[in-house]
Amino acid sequence: MNPHEIRVSKKLAELLPEDGIWLVDVKANHQIRLILMFLKALADLKRKRGLIVTLEKPHHYLTYLLGIHGITQRNITYVDVALSPRKHFKFPVSIEDPKIRVGGFLRRESVHPKDYEFMVIDNIGHTRMYLSEESHKRMARYLINEGKKNKIFTLFPLDRERCPKIYELIKKNASKEMKWEEVMKIAD
Repeated sequence: MNPHEIRVSKKLAELLPEDGIWLVDVKANHQIRLILMFLKALADLKRKRGLIVTLEKPHHYLTYLLGIHGITQRNITYVDVALSPRKHFKFPVSIEDPKIRVGGFLRRESVHPKDYEFMVIDNIGHTRMYLSEESHKRMARYLINEGKKNKIFTLFPLDRERCPKIYELIKKNASKEMKWEEVMKIAD
């Protein structure tokens, strides 16, 4: 992370609410940078317990980047369905499920959003290539409902142009919608 991104993370740590669905319109080439800034704010600066759902690339990539940037991972648990052929799951997720990888620091034999303070959905837009349109919408609705039901902050980084239907579905349920450019200006 560069110095400006660290300033953005510090400002996010001051601004982020305890719960709510946030949708950020961000191109794929900036998505991981956005996620790192939010994780720096939530897990590192605010020391909140978080759940990261990785849908398209294995969670090891994100753990590697967090390590490089010195962002604590002590409060983070991953539900990794990147290698799952169906991409579908329901909470609670058992750590014994062979189709879903669970990683990070766990306190139980299963993972459920009620045990966390935030949830980040990594790459819901990319799963469209694996799922029918209806399955894709059902997954998005499920994750939105889990965030709301468990009253935790939930972040959906998504490229509006790449996935307009899912973007609109999440937007209807979001408490906040932002563009990448707006996020990058909050520390100015």
